[in-house]
Amino acid sequence: EDLRAYNYRILQRYKINRAEYHGGDLTGVDIKKLMHDAANIMKEIREYLINSLHDDSNETEQSIIDKCGNVETLLTLWDGILSNLHTRFPTTEVCDETQKFVD
Repeated sequence: EDLRAYNYRILQRYKINRAEYHGGDLTGVDIKKLMHDAANIMKEIREYLINSLHDDSNETEQSIIDKCGNVETLLTLWDGILSNLHTRFPTTEVCDETQKFVD
């Protein structure tokens, strides 16, 4: 099974659907699901990539761990940012937290 098919199956397990009318791109609700479950999704992708490594690869186990960790962090931060931006009448603490996510 290739990476694209495997990723598609992972997304399906988390009930994340690629919108056919957007050329297979993720849209609002599904992006929210992706951000919410980023840790679990990226863990599965990371394990698949590590188990798929071959001698001719330019990647290493550590480079895969690093890249998947970066994607997970970015998705998690965006989830926090967008959640805080929808806070009605945010407190100073919420604003400070949001700024930390951005920084």
